[in-house]
Amino acid sequence: MTSSLFRIPLSVQQCLVGLVAITLVAAPLLVGCSRREEAHRLYEEGYRISHFQKNPVRAEPLFLKALEIDPTLTQAHVGLAEVYRVMGLLEKREHHFREVLRKAPDHIEAHYQLGTFALERGDYSLALQEFETVHRLLRWPFGLEPGKFWIDMLIYKGFLLLNEGDIRRAEVILKQYLSSDPADHRAYLGLMLIAAKRQDMVEAERLVKEVGRFTNAGDALFYRALLNIWAGRPERAISTLEPALTKAASITDRNQTEAVSWRLRRYLAWAYWKAGRTAEAKALTPELPHDPTPSVMKVLAMEWR
Repeated sequence: MTSSLFRIPLSVQQCLVGLVAITLVAAPLLVGCSRREEAHRLYEEGYRISHFQKNPVRAEPLFLKALEIDPTLTQAHVGLAEVYRVMGLLEKREHHFREVLRKAPDHIEAHYQLGTFALERGDYSLALQEFETVHRLLRWPFGLEPGKFWIDMLIYKGFLLLNEGDIRRAEVILKQYLSSDPADHRAYLGLMLIAAKRQDMVEAERLVKEVGRFTNAGDALFYRALLNIWAGRPERAISTLEPALTKAASITDRNQTEAVSWRLRRYLAWAYWKAGRTAEAKALTPELPHDPTPSVMKVLAMEWR
């Protein structure tokens, strides 16, 4: 006969069974939480090394290990994308932003970066699609908030719409941007191109003057030259760009000289092409392919350089 000393009340037995069940269920969850915490710790360490110590080689394995532990950790994909940007491994960078979107379809930075990749490849349709998505995501639920993606996205989107011939929407976008930053010469350039396409040369000239007033005289010189090229007056452009190129050679700051002269040579080459002075155009920019047409996207690419 069993001693009463060893008899356990039914209520206590039920409690013990419940505790065992809870332990069996909770144990994997606790292990999962511990692994996620370890993944976040590795990510934060990788971020610190990548951003503050500027050491992408040491940061890369930390981000990779974080993803091995927690494949849902989108921040680690973003960290790897930045690491591969610094390393110049652009295909890997694009891959990780695509992985971000696979896990978080509304990730603003991923859409923005994929838009810039498409732009660099000349896939303007895809680029516009990505920037349209960025625009939509920034409008809701956060409102029209300026930020690094907002600023560049508007310029890119305005030029892409202009390149597709959607002048009305391009004008709306560029004016919207200009209202928040009246000192950005690229917005004036886009609006000047729109005026030129409409053959409204009075408005185009006014915008060139605005560039000189709000930004600097150098930008105004380039845009007036560009306007003369498009208007079929290349010799006028040449008459201002040639002396400017000579003057640029006297700048003592080597980096500034190279930046200014590269821009001047590109615009002057376009003017030579338009004027039929092919040999001079080729001699001026031997590193470039034969490029007689200053298209909307070529100009944007140069102004972004």
